[in-house]
Amino acid sequence: MLEGSTWTETGAQTIDPFTYWAKKMMCSAGRTTFLERDQGFMINGIDVGQHGDVGPNGARGNRRSFTKIGVKSIIGHSHSPGIEDGVYQTGTNSLLALEYARGPSSWLHTDCIIYGNGKRTLINIIDGKWRI
Repeated sequence: MLEGSTWTETGAQTIDPFTYWAKKMMCSAGRTTFLERDQGFMINGIDVGQHGDVGPNGARGNRRSFTKIGVKSIIGHSHSPGIEDGVYQTGTNSLLALEYARGPSSWLHTDCIIYGNGKRTLINIIDGKWRI
Protein backbone atom coordinates (compact mmCIF):
# COMPACT_ATOMS: atom_id res chain seq x y z
CA MET A 1 0.00 0.00 0.00
CA LEU A 2 2.90 2.33 0.74
CA GLU A 3 4.39 1.86 -2.74
CA GLY A 4 1.00 2.48 -4.32
CA SER A 5 0.34 5.68 -2.34
CA THR A 6 0.59 9.15 -3.82
CA TRP A 7 0.03 12.71 -2.63
CA THR A 8 -2.75 14.72 -4.27
CA GLU A 9 -3.99 18.30 -3.82
CA THR A 10 -6.40 17.07 -1.14
CA GLY A 11 -4.23 14.55 0.71
CA ALA A 12 -2.89 11.02 0.46
CA GLN A 13 -4.39 8.59 -2.03
CA THR A 14 -3.88 4.86 -1.50
CA ILE A 15 -4.74 1.76 -3.43
CA ASP A 16 -7.64 -0.40 -2.32
CA PRO A 17 -6.04 -3.57 -0.90
CA PHE A 18 -9.12 -5.69 -1.64
CA THR A 19 -9.13 -4.67 -5.30
CA TYR A 20 -5.36 -5.10 -5.57
CA TRP A 21 -5.37 -8.66 -4.24
CA ALA A 22 -8.61 -9.68 -5.93
CA LYS A 23 -7.20 -8.71 -9.31
CA LYS A 24 -4.10 -10.79 -8.58
CA MET A 25 -5.86 -13.85 -7.14
CA MET A 26 -9.32 -14.15 -8.77
CA CYS A 27 -9.70 -16.20 -11.92
CA SER A 28 -12.70 -14.04 -12.84
CA ALA A 29 -10.99 -10.67 -12.19
CA GLY A 30 -11.08 -9.81 -15.90
CA ARG A 31 -14.88 -10.15 -15.89
CA THR A 32 -15.35 -8.30 -12.58
CA THR A 33 -16.08 -4.61 -12.03
CA PHE A 34 -14.30 -3.14 -9.01
CA LEU A 35 -15.97 0.13 -8.03
CA GLU A 36 -14.12 3.12 -6.65
CA ARG A 37 -15.41 5.03 -3.63
CA ASP A 38 -18.39 7.21 -4.69
CA GLN A 39 -18.70 5.44 -8.04
CA GLY A 40 -22.36 4.67 -8.52
CA PHE A 41 -23.40 1.54 -10.37
CA MET A 42 -26.97 1.17 -11.61
CA ILE A 43 -28.86 -2.09 -12.10
CA ASN A 44 -32.45 -1.68 -13.33
CA GLY A 45 -32.61 1.87 -11.93
CA ILE A 46 -31.18 0.87 -8.53
CA ASP A 47 -27.87 2.29 -7.29
CA VAL A 48 -25.78 -0.59 -5.93
CA GLY A 49 -22.50 1.36 -5.81
CA GLN A 50 -22.77 2.77 -2.28
CA HIS A 51 -21.46 0.85 0.73
CA GLY A 52 -23.63 2.89 3.10
CA ASP A 53 -21.00 4.16 5.55
CA VAL A 54 -20.92 7.68 4.06
CA GLY A 55 -24.21 9.44 3.37
CA PRO A 56 -25.14 12.60 1.46
CA ASN A 57 -22.77 15.55 1.87
CA GLY A 58 -20.24 13.43 3.76
CA ALA A 59 -22.56 12.76 6.71
CA ARG A 60 -22.61 9.41 8.47
CA GLY A 61 -24.51 6.98 6.29
CA ASN A 62 -27.67 5.16 7.34
CA ARG A 63 -30.80 3.82 5.69
CA ARG A 64 -32.79 7.02 6.32
CA SER A 65 -30.14 9.32 4.82
CA PHE A 66 -30.12 7.30 1.60
CA THR A 67 -33.88 7.82 1.18
CA LYS A 68 -33.02 11.46 0.41
CA ILE A 69 -30.73 10.93 -2.60
CA GLY A 70 -33.53 10.54 -5.15
CA VAL A 71 -32.83 7.02 -6.45
CA LYS A 72 -33.61 3.54 -5.24
CA SER A 73 -30.56 1.97 -3.65
CA ILE A 74 -29.11 -1.06 -1.92
CA ILE A 75 -26.56 -0.47 0.83
CA GLY A 76 -24.81 -2.55 3.47
CA HIS A 77 -22.51 -1.29 6.22
CA SER A 78 -24.61 -1.65 9.38
CA HIS A 79 -24.79 -5.48 9.35
CA SER A 80 -28.51 -5.16 10.14
CA PRO A 81 -31.01 -5.61 7.30
CA GLY A 82 -33.99 -3.40 6.66
CA ILE A 83 -36.13 -1.54 4.15
CA GLU A 84 -37.06 2.13 4.25
CA ASP A 85 -38.77 3.87 1.34
CA GLY A 86 -36.63 2.99 -1.71
CA VAL A 87 -33.59 1.83 0.28
CA TYR A 88 -32.87 -1.84 0.94
CA GLN A 89 -30.11 -2.57 3.43
CA THR A 90 -28.39 -5.94 3.53
CA GLY A 91 -27.05 -7.65 6.62
CA THR A 92 -23.60 -9.18 6.89
CA ASN A 93 -21.84 -12.24 5.58
CA SER A 94 -19.29 -12.13 8.40
CA LEU A 95 -19.43 -14.08 11.64
CA LEU A 96 -22.17 -12.71 13.87
CA ALA A 97 -20.13 -12.94 17.09
CA LEU A 98 -17.11 -10.72 16.41
CA GLU A 99 -14.75 -9.54 19.15
CA TYR A 100 -15.93 -5.93 19.00
CA ALA A 101 -19.65 -6.76 18.87
CA ARG A 102 -21.07 -6.81 22.39
CA GLY A 103 -24.57 -6.75 23.81
CA PRO A 104 -27.85 -7.39 21.99
CA SER A 105 -27.59 -7.40 18.23
CA SER A 106 -29.80 -7.02 15.17
CA TRP A 107 -27.09 -8.40 12.88
CA LEU A 108 -28.29 -11.02 10.44
CA HIS A 109 -26.90 -12.83 7.41
CA THR A 110 -28.96 -11.14 4.69
CA ASP A 111 -28.39 -10.56 0.98
CA CYS A 112 -30.47 -8.65 -1.56
CA ILE A 113 -31.43 -9.85 -5.01
CA ILE A 114 -32.74 -7.78 -7.90
CA TYR A 115 -35.23 -9.43 -10.24
CA GLY A 116 -35.25 -8.69 -13.98
CA ASN A 117 -38.23 -6.37 -13.53
CA GLY A 118 -36.37 -4.23 -10.94
CA LYS A 119 -38.14 -5.59 -7.88
CA ARG A 120 -35.93 -6.50 -4.91
CA THR A 121 -36.02 -9.07 -2.14
CA LEU A 122 -34.00 -9.43 1.04
CA ILE A 123 -32.93 -13.03 1.61
CA ASN A 124 -32.23 -13.98 5.24
CA ILE A 125 -29.83 -16.87 5.72
CA ILE A 126 -30.40 -18.61 9.05
CA ASP A 127 -28.28 -21.58 10.09
CA GLY A 128 -26.96 -21.70 6.52
CA LYS A 129 -30.45 -22.06 4.99
CA TRP A 130 -32.61 -19.67 3.00
CA ARG A 131 -35.75 -19.65 0.93
CA ILE A 132 -37.82 -17.12 -0.97
